[in-house]
Amino acid sequence: MAEADEKAASKAGSNDLVIRDGFPALLLDNKDKKQQWWIEETDETMKLPRGPFWAHDSALQVDPSCLPTLIKDCHKVFTARTREDDASYSAGTTYFLPAQMKPRCALEELVQMIFQQHAKLLPPDIKYKPDESGAEWWTLVLGGADKDDKDSNKKAKAKTDDNQKQDNDDEEEEEEDDDVGWHYDADYGLEDQAPGLLLHPRVGTVTYLSDCGAPTVVTDCLTPQQGKVQHLDGLSFSKVWLSYPKIGKHMAFDGRLLHGAPSDVFPSLQAMSAAAGTKKEGDEPPSKRQKVETDDMPQERITLLVNVWLNHCPLDAELLDDSVVEQMETPWNQDSNNQSKPFAWNDKADLLQNAKLRSANISATTTPPKTNKSKKDDDEEDDDELEDEIVLCNHQVLVKYGAPMDEYHNVAQALISDDNNTKDSSHCASSLEVKLGKGAISLHVGDPVASDAEGEEG
Repeated sequence: MAEADEKAASKAGSNDLVIRDGFPALLLDNKDKKQQWWIEETDETMKLPRGPFWAHDSALQVDPSCLPTLIKDCHKVFTARTREDDASYSAGTTYFLPAQMKPRCALEELVQMIFQQHAKLLPPDIKYKPDESGAEWWTLVLGGADKDDKDSNKKAKAKTDDNQKQDNDDEEEEEEDDDVGWHYDADYGLEDQAPGLLLHPRVGTVTYLSDCGAPTVVTDCLTPQQGKVQHLDGLSFSKVWLSYPKIGKHMAFDGRLLHGAPSDVFPSLQAMSAAAGTKKEGDEPPSKRQKVETDDMPQERITLLVNVWLNHCPLDAELLDDSVVEQMETPWNQDSNNQSKPFAWNDKADLLQNAKLRSANISATTTPPKTNKSKKDDDEEDDDELEDEIVLCNHQVLVKYGAPMDEYHNVAQALISDDNNTKDSSHCASSLEVKLGKGAISLHVGDPVASDAEGEEG
């Protein structure tokens, strides 16, 4: 921290929002002076989780008899989140459970448990204000719901119920119904008031309640300082972490990292297994973008997303409505002991221990992917274009994939082979660290867009 910033921080009042490296700052309990100081967060012990990525395949122990109702509750919350007043759903709708609030249902208790598991790992002399902290959360049910229950999976793209019901046989949307676009988790309500200011949760988490669907992909791309997205232009990721769904799995990452679930680039393990089983000798590898399709397997990807906010509450997140709480079906009693709870945290899931992951590699092709896209191509899929179009910090951004598509697909083969041949005892056997050659995945920043074109991703 620069000396001027240190002096300014020391004078900050208890109600001020102080930001350090994209996070709401934490507090140092200075017992000698009997006052608290905003601190410089350079110590490794300040990081939650300790590394950029953490995963445990059985962190959440769920009573098998309660899993079906817990999934139903996720459906109800997901539907409530995407349906408001018979209009297009709010592009930024998430829920918030204050740190000191008593949960009202099993799902809220699970959210609170996740928040507490992470927040309690701060060093004893590091403090946060419970009355200004809590868990931002939502659920995603992707890939297997009825047509009118499918989310766009991107908070930036609002769609009406009527349009969803009338767009039958829309192949492009069918292909993307389990896809979660690249995005940062941030307080987008605050960004609306202060353009360029991206404030992030200290920890982003995903808890999986099904074994189906595309992996969550976390990149090593940190948020641009002061929202200067131009600094990301031409940036090539050096690694990504892949977290494949598994019931009871919990994954956590630095809340400032770009992430998503691009299912056409990194398909599900089930889809890859099915594709491998039907592949014939001499078949050409998929050199173009193509989604691996399977019709005879469960398709729902069910996740609970919880962002850990310390010393800040995101402006647009709100309490889950009482009417939705009353619809929750999972048996729950606030006063019951831990043995009768529908779920529990696995004591062996140590958030302080770095995950030991298998590794894979993706090289980059010497031929750059196509970048120019004519207006004529908007309605016609161009298979030669290996790129995604997203919006970051109110700018159009292309995510380019510089290797043949089979290289991205094939990173899952190590997990598939181990699953078929051996039983891996690792607590993170369903995750991978993938090292990328230069240009394998890169960002290219374009023109600014209208302010209402961007929002949080799901």
